[in-house]
Amino acid sequence: MVGYPKEVEFASEKRAVLRTVEITDKDKIEEFLLQFPPKEKIFINEALEESKTLENWIKESKNNIFTPLIAEFKEKIIGMVFPSKAKNAPSINFKNMILLIDNEFKSSRLGSILSRELFSEVLLKRKKMKKQGL
Repeated sequence: MVGYPKEVEFASEKRAVLRTVEITDKDKIEEFLLQFPPKEKIFINEALEESKTLENWIKESKNNIFTPLIAEFKEKIIGMVFPSKAKNAPSINFKNMILLIDNEFKSSRLGSILSRELFSEVLLKRKKMKKQGL
């Protein structure tokens, strides 16, 4: 994805860094996911199901059209967004967006910012592919 990492203001005088997920984020992502109860992790578990492990999921996601985004604040992951593609759907389409926000930052604008970033990427990629006749 183009334009990352980038800094965004998500709450009064708080700035986060948005960037694509990297294999080195595995431990930070595991730590981030610990705060969510099982019922809130259903969707990420489904996304990971095909990949079998978080590490494989990260590696595979780097090859997808839409790479997951994370938001970091003070070097801690506080938000994550990624598309959940319908099985057998073309790679430019996705079924749902999975958005996870740290409990401490749920009332900030971070969820809106991450959602907008993902949808902006979708629109840019679709335009580019349409231009290329794909």
